[in-house]
Amino acid sequence: MNNYFLIILLYTIWINRRTNGTQLMNKRCNEDISSSNYTIPSTIKCSFCKMIVNTARKIMMKLSTIEMIHSIISGMCSVIEEYTLECYDVASQIVDSYLIVFNRTQALDTCMQISFCR
Repeated sequence: MNNYFLIILLYTIWINRRTNGTQLMNKRCNEDISSSNYTIPSTIKCSFCKMIVNTARKIMMKLSTIEMIHSIISGMCSVIEEYTLECYDVASQIVDSYLIVFNRTQALDTCMQISFCR
């Protein structure tokens, strides 16, 4: 049930991004995270970012719809038991497929550009 809620949350974040609600949703998510003293170690965020970037690049060559990419990445995050929430948090912030696909740099460089890796 908890994973189902997170998938819906990730999809909602994506919809809000697509309808120019990015700033409001990011503010709301940041408030929720900070209000619960929830922090993600930067090394974990960096690892998830590289994994998601590499996966998204591979599937973008085969799939044409954003919905399919979000579904696969949601499924990928849901099988990571210990850090499922962290994976969803990173995915919700970087699953901008255009950045991932058209940016031909290494995954680490891509993640450094969007401040997940140092």
